Amino acid sequence: MAIKALNASWLLRALRMSSIAVVLALAAVWHAPRANAQDASAEFDPSVRPEYREPVTLASKDGVLEVTLTAHQGHASLDTVAEPVENMLVFGYTLIRGTASNGQMSGDNLYPAPTLQVFPGETLIVHFENALSGLTIRDFFDPRYIAKGDEVPLYPEQLTSSPLNLHIHGVHISPKGNSDNVMLHIPAGMSNTYTYRIPQNMPQGAYWYHSHLHTLTAAQTYLGLAGLLAIGRTDGNLPVVTETSIPIRNMVLQYNYVFNRANGLAEINNYTWPQWVSTIKRQNWPPNKAG
Repeated sequence: MAIKALNASWLLRALRMSSIAVVLALAAVWHAPRANAQDASAEFDPSVRPEYREPVTLASKDGVLEVTLTAHQGHASLDTVAEPVENMLVFGYTLIRGTASNGQMSGDNLYPAPTLQVFPGETLIVHFENALSGLTIRDFFDPRYIAKGDEVPLYPEQLTSSPLNLHIHGVHISPKGNSDNVMLHIPAGMSNTYTYRIPQNMPQGAYWYHSHLHTLTAAQTYLGLAGLLAIGRTDGNLPVVTETSIPIRNMVLQYNYVFNRANGLAEINNYTWPQWVSTIKRQNWPPNKAG
């Protein structure tokens, strides 16, 4: 399995239901212009929702979808927050072979991440780049255990760079070769090309892709490194639906908690951070934690 150096420095659990109504899981994105926090807060009315926009879909062409996904720290505009939410983990994309629903061959700072669509019997090729370096995300902790005899800190060390990998959840793919290997460790500054050959008998429906590096899966997914994977029709291509043209609406929803921190700066908030606080030493409560 080849890993090469780079030249430059979306719950979350997607559900697939085999029924007429297919309800799935990501949150609508509002592409709003940037503004300063004071002006945006004064003009923003959270009770007014903009028109729902589907995530961009990158679909196969002539049996192949080939795309570059670059994971990095970034920002995204959400319909529930006045300011663009900073300090997220996002995928930038470059489309190599396939079509894009918005006509754009590349994009970045998207949340939810692009939907990838291939059909049974087709091939998905992902050039997966890890640009998770120079990170400044609070509460994004290093999961390492403390060595025996070492002092346990009040809070774990914050990660400034992070490894990751890629997993296409629920798809009948072998981990052999350059395919769906969740044990692969891709350090920051490195990349790997994944080749997924979708079985001809793979049930159609909505699945998802996400980072699956053990001990960091939840944190990386929660911060944004996840997207919808459509295998054919997301309604499952059920005959009772397709043959009688029953109208189906697929919805994807992702839960995140955004708190207005640090004098108007909106960030994804890790509401589970207290579980990481050391209990070996007595502490005052609540802790004196900024933000």
